[in-house]
Amino acid sequence: MEANVMDRTGGGAEATSAPTSEVTSEVTIQALTEEHLDGAREMANIFVGERKAMCLCLRYSWCPRGAKEFNAPYLKDKEDRMAATAVALKDGKVVGFIQMSTANTYRTDDEKMMQSVGPKEAYIEMAAVGPDARGHGVGTKLLQWCEALALERGCTTLTLGVVAGNPAKRLYLRYGFVDKPEGCCDHMMSLCVVTCFLGCPHWQCGGSHMVKKIGGGEAE
Repeated sequence: MEANVMDRTGGGAEATSAPTSEVTSEVTIQALTEEHLDGAREMANIFVGERKAMCLCLRYSWCPRGAKEFNAPYLKDKEDRMAATAVALKDGKVVGFIQMSTANTYRTDDEKMMQSVGPKEAYIEMAAVGPDARGHGVGTKLLQWCEALALERGCTTLTLGVVAGNPAKRLYLRYGFVDKPEGCCDHMMSLCVVTCFLGCPHWQCGGSHMVKKIGGGEAE
């Protein structure tokens, strides 16, 4: 899955504190709790529903995920999956959401098929900021929260996927991500998988994997 955060604030600052809670203006970034599962699901459905379609024709917005389907993986792995997911709160309402996986995180079969996760890798499965909260630094703060947690878990790389043409890629480049080189076969496989599962939401096919070296480690 790709990350889809719109944020016009400059990024790139290294995370320097443990990912407990951060406040930027009126927005608080904190680990996901059961109390905010419905808000996180709303953000996830906004993310998936924004022009994405399976096989270019079956729009995900036509069949948003229900509470039972969305909540199940988090309730199954509260200590890892839920703890590695953050929400951005403003006046008690979820306005942003980011989901990260490390090697021991419980992942669904669909997530495993889309991307494998290495032993010292922290992979951002999904990131979304609600339309009304975009452009206020929320996306950067969510990335900083993930980076701090990834360092705490001993990871040396932070990775994510982004579909071709997604304007959010500008944020990731500012934050220090670079495109991960791919061979011809890997590129073609990625092109087919992304187009099949996500379509061409930004009028371009395919996507790229991005990586950021953290904690003095070497990006693979």
